[in-house]
Amino acid sequence: MARFSIHSSVISEVLRADAWQAEVAALVALDDYAAALTLAETAALKEDVLHLLATIAHAQVDKGNEPDAVILEQVETLCTQIDPVALGPRAFEIASEIVSFAPALAINFVERSAESSDRSSNALDVMYVGLSISAARRPNARTDGAKVLKEVKTKIKDPKLKLLSTAVGV
Repeated sequence: MARFSIHSSVISEVLRADAWQAEVAALVALDDYAAALTLAETAALKEDVLHLLATIAHAQVDKGNEPDAVILEQVETLCTQIDPVALGPRAFEIASEIVSFAPALAINFVERSAESSDRSSNALDVMYVGLSISAARRPNARTDGAKVLKEVKTKIKDPKLKLLSTAVGV
C-alpha cells in the first residue's frame, strides 16, 4: 500500500510539472510574468523550476526583451546544481530554451549531459545541431544567433552534421 502511494505521488508530480509548463507558457503569452514566476518557483523539483524559469526567460527574449536578471541568476545557479545526465533527453529540452538567452550555459549543460559513457560523440553532435536550430529561431538570429551558430558549429565533429548545422544557419 505504501509503495503504491509513493508511485502515485511521483506520477502525480510529473503530470503536474507538464501542466505547469503549459500554464507558464500561457501566462507568459499574456505578459503575466509575475504569475508565471510564482508558479515556476512553486515546483517541487529543481529541474522543473529550471525548465519553467528557462521557458519564462526564453519567452522574454522571443518578445524582444532582455530576460529578467533575477531569472538569469536562478537559471545559472540551478544549472550548476542539477546533474543533466540524470535528466536524460529533458536536458536537451531545457538547453534549447536556455540557448536563446545564455548560449554558453546551454552548450555547457548539453556537454555535461553527454558525459555519460553510454552516449557517443555523435549524440553530442546531434544535440549541437539541435542547439543550432534553436539558435537560428531566435529573433536576433542574424546577430547574436549567428555567433551561437558559429560557436556550436566549431564543436561538431561529424562532417555531415556540421554541414547540416551550416545549412540551418543560412
